Amino acid sequence: MLHNQVNMKYNKLLLFVLLAVICSSCATIINKPNQNIKLRANQETKLIVQNDTLNAPKGETINFSVLRKRPFDLGVLKNGEIQTLSIETKTPTYYWANAWTYGIGFVVDEISKDKLIYPNRIYLDLSENQVSYLPYFPMSEERLKLKNQISITPTALVGFYHPGIEVGYQRLLGQNFALQANYRHMLSANNEFARNASGFRVELNPKFYFRNEEKSRIYSSLSLEFLRKDHDAEFSFSVPENFDDDDFSNDIIDEILPVEKRFFSITPRIGIEHYLSDRLVLDAFFGIGLRYRETRVLGVNPNYEFFSEDDWFMVRYDSNRPSNRLGVNFDMNFRISWVF
Repeated sequence: MLHNQVNMKYNKLLLFVLLAVICSSCATIINKPNQNIKLRANQETKLIVQNDTLNAPKGETINFSVLRKRPFDLGVLKNGEIQTLSIETKTPTYYWANAWTYGIGFVVDEISKDKLIYPNRIYLDLSENQVSYLPYFPMSEERLKLKNQISITPTALVGFYHPGIEVGYQRLLGQNFALQANYRHMLSANNEFARNASGFRVELNPKFYFRNEEKSRIYSSLSLEFLRKDHDAEFSFSVPENFDDDDFSNDIIDEILPVEKRFFSITPRIGIEHYLSDRLVLDAFFGIGLRYRETRVLGVNPNYEFFSEDDWFMVRYDSNRPSNRLGVNFDMNFRISWVF
């Protein structure tokens, strides 16, 4: 009897926890009634924040807290007059994690009206007659004056399919555009994709920056790539014992033959350049595009037939077999750059 009562208590507790998890929502739980905001202005000014007066020295960061339940109107003193800015709200990224509660979290957030937040950073521009703001701290002019980057791609050295030494150069054109060129010298590896490999890979990558934040720049780009690689690979062939006899049995032999590959790729990307220090930058990107490939195998006996064991993927055979084809190019990588 006591055992059953204990089980019932644990079952009720478990049910309570499950209901709390299922019926809760990300924004309602995470968002607090007050939100801390950092503000910076390009000129010295005074601010009125929910009936409080604050001093904002030029270029210095000040901190204050606002109630999220109230409209956030920021008063800015300019030319002896108070100009009012209505700070817009946004939906936080973690709001979309409500999908794991089968959508119940979305309903809770809508009812509680706690899903919206203000920008964590506000930058005031008082250089014009009308005061404006950015929902982030912009990149400094000193940093934008450094227009050159040289880069390396560390993952190129350990690449399984196209290992090599890759270097790049980037030139900033204005504040929102850059042109990047990369070169990879192919290296040999002890596998079926780069044995005795030689060749190169060249890439031209124009970039457009959506936003120049204090330490990060989000961009879109279009990668135009040509790859030339020659290497050796092992192939299996089925060989008839008697070419003139229709009733032959097949023998399987293995040969190592030279392979010539040529790739032409065009890949839209989304990326971010993040400043690890004043000069060191991490450039990470992701993209999906198209790749046209030409593959030739040299020295094949015309009486032989290519043979591949039955498996799910046949990656080695599919990569090295003779073909001219168009496919999808999945591109995800990062580079380390030095700015000067």
